[in-house]
Amino acid sequence: MQTFLKIIEAFTLSLTDTKTEEGICWELTRNVIAHMGFEDCVVYLFDDEKEALVQVAAYGPKNPEDTYILNPILIKPGEGIVGNVFSSGKPEIIADTRKDPRYLIDDQFRLSEICVPILYRGKAIGVIDSEHSEPGFYTERHLTLLSILASITSLKIIETRSFNELVKLNTELEREKLAYRQQNKELTRVNNQLDELIYHLSHDFRTPVIGVVGLMDVLEESPEKFESIKLYLKKNMEKLDRILLSIYYYSINLRREIVRDNVELNMLLQEIYNEIKHLRKSRVVLQLDNDTSAHCITDAFRLKIIFRELLENALQYAQPDLRQELIIEAKIEKEENQFIVTISDNGIGFPEYFSFDKKNMFNKGSTFSKGAGIGFFLCQEVAAKIHASLKVSFENNRGVSIRIILPEVI
Repeated sequence: MQTFLKIIEAFTLSLTDTKTEEGICWELTRNVIAHMGFEDCVVYLFDDEKEALVQVAAYGPKNPEDTYILNPILIKPGEGIVGNVFSSGKPEIIADTRKDPRYLIDDQFRLSEICVPILYRGKAIGVIDSEHSEPGFYTERHLTLLSILASITSLKIIETRSFNELVKLNTELEREKLAYRQQNKELTRVNNQLDELIYHLSHDFRTPVIGVVGLMDVLEESPEKFESIKLYLKKNMEKLDRILLSIYYYSINLRREIVRDNVELNMLLQEIYNEIKHLRKSRVVLQLDNDTSAHCITDAFRLKIIFRELLENALQYAQPDLRQELIIEAKIEKEENQFIVTISDNGIGFPEYFSFDKKNMFNKGSTFSKGAGIGFFLCQEVAAKIHASLKVSFENNRGVSIRIILPEVI
């Protein structure tokens, strides 16, 4: 009995730093069963996914080295002696396996077997099974000791499962907290942008509206002046339309899922050019210098927003040459896994003091600007969604070149 008490004490102490179910079972087979004079021992745990008892640790021929189990088998509840003990929750000693039809041969045939369930709150979660080549080898003392060891094993396994579940829940909580912080940060950023957007657009909305109201007042007093002021009316309404369209695009960009389309860049530029060239009375020429087979996988809707905004900007500020043509240049280059699309005009450019960055997105690049300042801001926001970026280069009063750096595949 003294020896058994030492075995139980040693096993309990050995579990102090063990953090896994398998580790607990290996401690049982290596540091306990190995000192009990057993030829063989296998510890089974029930696997919910496999709906079977799985061999997780062994002593004897089943464990030739390290934590390797030779030819591990699965046993269904109710199958063989092990499966029956698991289902009944009652231990058994088989003095002569030749007389028990439930006996299943694992690695080799043996004449006696002892099988003890690992119970938690009356329900089996596993089984300790040992076989011996001699008939009648196992005694009630063996049964008592294995039952105590099974109880200790059960408590430690449940403790480990609870701890690991707590760690998992804590990890998920930390992940959710991080996601919440990121969402909150993004929400704060968007709210700040919306505040700035509303502040600037409230002014830009009022400018054309006041202009239209003023012109209508003139018409009420002098209807004959309609022909001379209708162009100004049209320009103010076009400005309102462009502001509203930009707001619509901004809203859609925030909410729309990414769609991956096969886009032919040259065709898309030409398509947008054909849609907007009527906005100027002067003859507009789009000079395309690019590979006509430039295809990329990206969101066509968002890329079209960027191209349209930049082409309209170029169209608005391009200056006629000696032939009275408005020249817009578009160039597409391929570099490794990305395309660089450059759109240039020969317009009034930006003043030297102007800083082009997201903090100044609503700043107008010129005192002659008729825009809302939202265009470049919108392009940056849309570009970020498709992993693209915009680079601007300019010389004062020498026009503007804007490069869209676009991944070949998003």
